[in-house]
Amino acid sequence: MARFVAGSSLFAILVLFAFVPSQIAAQSDPAAGILPFSTHVSGLVDSVDLATSSILIKISVRSKAGAIPFNYAIVSNSHVYVYTVNPPNESTQELIQVSGVGTGDQSGFQGQQPMGAHMRSAWFAKIQCDSWSENDNVYSWSLVDSTGASHPTYAQTDDLGCKPLPQGVTPTDGSGYTINFTSEFTANIYDKAGNQVGSNVSDPTISDPDGNQIVWSAGNANDTLVPSGTPYALSVASWYLGNSTPPSPDTYQYTDANGNPQTVQVNYSSYTVKTNFGCPGEIDLSGASEYLPSSIDVPGSGTYLIQYEETFPGNNQYFTGRIAQITLPSGGYVSYTYGGSNNGFNCSISAPVT
Repeated sequence: MARFVAGSSLFAILVLFAFVPSQIAAQSDPAAGILPFSTHVSGLVDSVDLATSSILIKISVRSKAGAIPFNYAIVSNSHVYVYTVNPPNESTQELIQVSGVGTGDQSGFQGQQPMGAHMRSAWFAKIQCDSWSENDNVYSWSLVDSTGASHPTYAQTDDLGCKPLPQGVTPTDGSGYTINFTSEFTANIYDKAGNQVGSNVSDPTISDPDGNQIVWSAGNANDTLVPSGTPYALSVASWYLGNSTPPSPDTYQYTDANGNPQTVQVNYSSYTVKTNFGCPGEIDLSGASEYLPSSIDVPGSGTYLIQYEETFPGNNQYFTGRIAQITLPSGGYVSYTYGGSNNGFNCSISAPVT
């Protein structure tokens, strides 16, 4: 992959060949975000992992000093990977996936408080809890940080409470978090500085050892982040989690220092997402219609434009879903070119199962 920056004092070309894992146990991208011990080249809004060629895009929404710094951003990852599925009574399938495309918490742009983290579960197995009970569902857990990076754990919980709630859980990658489960689907998460950076599975409430908090308050229309002891808040009207229905724009609203309402808006457009990597035994995306972020309006800055890689160069009918270019409000841009065999996808390199 080549990264090209234009329109500023920074001029750099970074050449990488795509590393893509070929066996992954779950649908989440194991290369998303900022992984422990990884090396990145960063720009104004992007960060490229030198080992995986995964691109992290981060655009600030609201920053303000306080007892706990309030730095809220929207992030997205752009990267191709493979995940393995085992349909009942069918042979194993390896499916191409693209971060930022599809459904769930890796689609489009997601709002992130930088200190925040949450837990992600995956159904693991059914067990017989004891001689008289029905089959019991068991779930395995990983921790997802504010960049979208997944940190695997050995923690498991179950529906019937046959397993003790995991305590003192630490991710296996040395990221330094500690997790204490309070129920089957809730846990308190602490970073290595002692800050509580998550409570409920998807709740980014943050507390430091002195009792200062940033609280996530769920409402009927909007969700709100409110730092304790301060008069300001940020309201999140919507996050698009990916489906075939034309979405309304995502909006992130706050009041500025002059008391005026401000809105950051993520806009979506329809694309036909089709891949053509041609890896033996791996199934390409077939050409489904997807709504992907196409522009982001930021008050006081302007508009960021997002363009996607054409599946067949010169043909704007199909797109791989990988980001090809981000045009900055200043008119400068960052572009990405994916090189190497199989249209910039390394079919032969695998990654540890996560």
